[in-house]
Amino acid sequence: MRSLLNFKLFISCLFAVCLMTACNNSDGLGESENKKVNVVEKIKFKVNFTDYNEDEELQGTRSSSLVAGDTLNKQVVNLGNGLLALVTMQKDSVQTSRHPVTRALDNETYTMLAYKNGTLAGTVTGTVTGGVFTATSANESIQLTPDTYDFVLYNSKVNRSGDNLSVNRSDIESALIGRTTYTVTAAPTKQQVVFQMKHAGARMRIKLTGYMKIESTTKGVLSSVNSTDVPGTAVYNASTGVWSAGTGASISGNCTFPESSEWLNPVTYTSKSNEYQYFLPSTDASNLKFTFTGGEIYKINMSGASLKLSPNPVLTMKSNASYLVNIKLMYSFLYLFSDGSTGLIDKSIYGGGTKTPVGVVVSRSKRLAIALKNANNGATVQWTTNTSLNTWTNTNVYQFQDAMFRYDGEDETWNPANNRPNAGTVAKGDNNALFPAFYRAGHYSDELQAAGISMTGTLSGKKWHLPAFGEMRLMTEALGFAKPVTPSSSSSEFYGQPWYPRLADIAFTQVGGTSILLNDGGINRIYYWTSTDINGYGGGWPGAIGLYNDVSSTTFWFSGGLNNYKTKYHYARAFINY
Repeated sequence: MRSLLNFKLFISCLFAVCLMTACNNSDGLGESENKKVNVVEKIKFKVNFTDYNEDEELQGTRSSSLVAGDTLNKQVVNLGNGLLALVTMQKDSVQTSRHPVTRALDNETYTMLAYKNGTLAGTVTGTVTGGVFTATSANESIQLTPDTYDFVLYNSKVNRSGDNLSVNRSDIESALIGRTTYTVTAAPTKQQVVFQMKHAGARMRIKLTGYMKIESTTKGVLSSVNSTDVPGTAVYNASTGVWSAGTGASISGNCTFPESSEWLNPVTYTSKSNEYQYFLPSTDASNLKFTFTGGEIYKINMSGASLKLSPNPVLTMKSNASYLVNIKLMYSFLYLFSDGSTGLIDKSIYGGGTKTPVGVVVSRSKRLAIALKNANNGATVQWTTNTSLNTWTNTNVYQFQDAMFRYDGEDETWNPANNRPNAGTVAKGDNNALFPAFYRAGHYSDELQAAGISMTGTLSGKKWHLPAFGEMRLMTEALGFAKPVTPSSSSSEFYGQPWYPRLADIAFTQVGGTSILLNDGGINRIYYWTSTDINGYGGGWPGAIGLYNDVSSTTFWFSGGLNNYKTKYHYARAFINY
């Protein structure tokens, strides 16, 4: 019996020893995995400030719907007051100074949250000094087991309720949130986690572009379309890192513009709003509108003109993003379409419509339009090929002052009764051998046809013509705001009028036409033939108008010569009575 008891005692002792050994081994194995790390002591939390748009530019990511350099689709808006606006939206490349924000970082109170697999693992409050977070709360530590964590840092302009961090729009300029993922290890003893603090909200400003100077009196309001369209609060889920919109509100922010001080090439004037307007993440830009409250351009009062932002695709604003709304103000040129109808650019294939433009209307009362491109496929052409025609070829001959008010280009081109005997009995518009400028202008429809454009509707059977002197003058007044002349004007006024040549030029180039301001022989003007025969120096002097292409130039310059002048090569731009 005693032997049996001794054996049982031996077995019990052996089991106990084995159990203790096992426990000791378990503790030894789990030390590096289960021992918690005081991250405040072991980890240095470096805090940097990320300027608007800087994060996407540095990372080169296109994760957002719009990054720096990208431009959303063009939107053509009829402002309803004689103006059209070409609207685009892009990331604003201008960054702000870091210094004021750095001071704000140093003077703020910050809270840091640590999440493991979406579950809150620790919280600590502190300050940022010299770009380093220092815990100051009663619990000056976060005890974490070695593993991967999401760290979230936010300042006092952010309100916390559990995992939800809410931001009011009134605090959006200064609210900051940073998020980073880091794997905590038991060693080394010194580690570093870097926070990139970002603006909780987004900002937006307006850029105006025009072909006339933008005055300092220009101002407007960026506002919500409806009273609950724009989030008044937004909530950031610290566990998931996802923003959601809170309660809706109305907004209205004033925008003022400095006077445009310089012009760009091509000659445009620009001005950016002095103010940014600030928005919470998840704001839909389609719920915003811009309304002019002052200013004038193209001699049109812009007050009351309004446009709703309609970016395509839809733009949902993101935190730390800065947006630029480009509004290009265009004069409402009236276009003649291939079917004989007229309308603004928004009716054309170049402005979102379906119609093909063939000319620009220069006079509604005279139903007169100028072609979008030079005749003769853009090449220069002779007025006549006959060097002996040093006398008048037209029956109607005018003094220069009278020629300025002739609008009979169609009759001079197509009525052979206007020919003097030396000009033959064939209409100049059909006489390519003797009068190529008239012929090329008169047969401009052939060039349209070759380009796949047919004249239909009320234009079917209509003929183009070489314009009379007065018709070309009407173009400079209607499209380039040249000072109007009257029959009572002095002769000196006929030789040059101030105008906006680049404004006139855009009437053509924005709808696929060619410039009317090409350099002629390297000088800053281009000459166009007219059909008008002028009495000069005892002989026939075909009217030609020189258009100057510099900013401060004059409307036109009368030009001519003696017998061989008619044979010189200049451009021809056809007109049509629609």
